[in-house]
Amino acid sequence: MKKLLLLCSLFVGTSALVSCSSSDDDSSGGDPVANSITLTADVTSIEMGSSVNLTVMNDLDENVTGTSTYYANGAVISQVFTPTAAGSYTIHAENGSLVSNTVTVTVIAVQQDNAIFYNEMNYELANSVLVYYGAVDASDDGIDENTHGLWALVAGNGDFQTTDSTNYIQFILLTDLDTEGLPLFPSSEASTYYYSLAYLALDGVDIVTEFGHEADPAFAINADFSETADFSYSASVDGTPIALDYATTYLGYIDQSTSGRPAAVTPISEVNTKIDPILLNALLK
Repeated sequence: MKKLLLLCSLFVGTSALVSCSSSDDDSSGGDPVANSITLTADVTSIEMGSSVNLTVMNDLDENVTGTSTYYANGAVISQVFTPTAAGSYTIHAENGSLVSNTVTVTVIAVQQDNAIFYNEMNYELANSVLVYYGAVDASDDGIDENTHGLWALVAGNGDFQTTDSTNYIQFILLTDLDTEGLPLFPSSEASTYYYSLAYLALDGVDIVTEFGHEADPAFAINADFSETADFSYSASVDGTPIALDYATTYLGYIDQSTSGRPAAVTPISEVNTKIDPILLNALLK
């Protein structure tokens, strides 16, 4: 009888141990849960127009890139981030309740073709025209006689007729006179001389409204304006670098003079441009 009681006790104890062991396994069973996520970027410095690819891994070594949400300076962005402005972007990711580390990406502004590059931003241009004002005395020899033709080279993002330009730049050029005293047409030849930046407006805000305010200008004509427009410019306006490389639509030449028009070149119809009255009063006779 005692042996039977002992066997029963052993059976009950063993059953309890098995039951407890089974219960412990259940409490630690199921899928593991991530406690953190890590954000990485394939690059941390890019030129404007390029993209950065973002990747998120959790602490279980699982890739959760596709199920994460991304933020740059507080705004939601895509996993492939293409910034539209230069500057520094602080990026983080969120996945459920988990928040990642931050990654800083620096975007460097670069000059684009057919745009005014100013203060690390590009301002698009679409059309250009030449305006002829007339023959002027641009010499300082004390003799009152016309020595050059006075021109304005204008570029903007409007068409100068039905659409105003919010981005607008105007240069003043001088050309030599031919043997008959008529101005030569501006070209890449040495007969064309850069005179001044006369007007600059960007996003509808006037930056320069009178000539002679830039430092160390570099201006180059790369084609004959009788057929196309191809020119470049770089300088500093009130300490801010400005650059332009233009080689797109040329609408033609406008005659706003009363006499002395360049020979053998037919002007197109009138267009709306910004004329610098200070310059005209100073130079036109």
